[in-house]
Amino acid sequence: MSNSDQVMTEEELVSIGVPRPVAVYLRNQEPPLIRWPTVCFYIVFVSGIIVKWLWVWPILEVQIEQNALSAAKSSGALLYYHNFGIGPVIGLFAWIFASAWIFLVIVAFVPRQAAVEFLQAVTSSLGTFRAAGTRLRMVSSERADDPHPTRYIRRFIILSANRFGLLAAAFALASTIVTARELNAFTLYFSDRYEEQHTFLPDRTIRYWANANRIEVGCNHTDDGDDPIYEVHFKNDGSTRIDGAKPVSANWVTEVEKIDAALVRAGARFEPWSWLDREPYDPRCLMAYSSLLGEDTFNRFRHLIRAPQLGREVVADGLER
Repeated sequence: MSNSDQVMTEEELVSIGVPRPVAVYLRNQEPPLIRWPTVCFYIVFVSGIIVKWLWVWPILEVQIEQNALSAAKSSGALLYYHNFGIGPVIGLFAWIFASAWIFLVIVAFVPRQAAVEFLQAVTSSLGTFRAAGTRLRMVSSERADDPHPTRYIRRFIILSANRFGLLAAAFALASTIVTARELNAFTLYFSDRYEEQHTFLPDRTIRYWANANRIEVGCNHTDDGDDPIYEVHFKNDGSTRIDGAKPVSANWVTEVEKIDAALVRAGARFEPWSWLDREPYDPRCLMAYSSLLGEDTFNRFRHLIRAPQLGREVVADGLER
């Protein structure tokens, strides 16, 4: 909005395509002390964001969780996994453009505010004048016999608002379609295979553990917590990570043991996870799961990720960190 403070003479406005009656009108306008439509815009925009993140997003997350769990139970899957968020992010852009459209439509019917926005539009476009220049020509050609300043400025701003309205509609449609797809996009893990339904691809991916050739395993520690690594790679270069999957019943260790047995039968090799300078078996991660799972379950967990024994030197190393 700062560019609207630049002073343009009547002749400068006329030279860029503004009708002289409109240029005279603009030069005689005093800017409002408070640009209340702008204030309202930010209030409406921020309120919409808050509602989306605190109300709409959680409802959608609960729905996809229910869909994934229901599909897992009905199909006899051991575990399930889903990731959600692309649709709502697209919806965020829809709301940005919709807010801009609402703002401009309101401003168009408030003469003093409309004059400020008009000057802002033409001033900010002086360097690359195509957008504003095109709208000026369109408005002038539509009502060449009616150069009344307030009506001319209103038509210009409405024309500007229409661009945002079209963008808002396009993004809203995309958000609706993607969100509908996402609500049924999840991965189901069985004792012999996994099936992944994608958000953007029409067909699901089905791969059998018998076709796996290697599994990356480890225990990763970050500031956000500790996570096991269990990523299965297949002969066709595809892969899937089971470490983030949720068990339908029993617990993660029990269900992954069934998949692990199938991978062992397939002759797949297990190798320590590797990424940048991370340790494949961080002592802090192993200690965290040792405390969380208890001795028996932890020993089974350690076997799944092929971790070394949690000896004294590992405990000491973890405590020092």
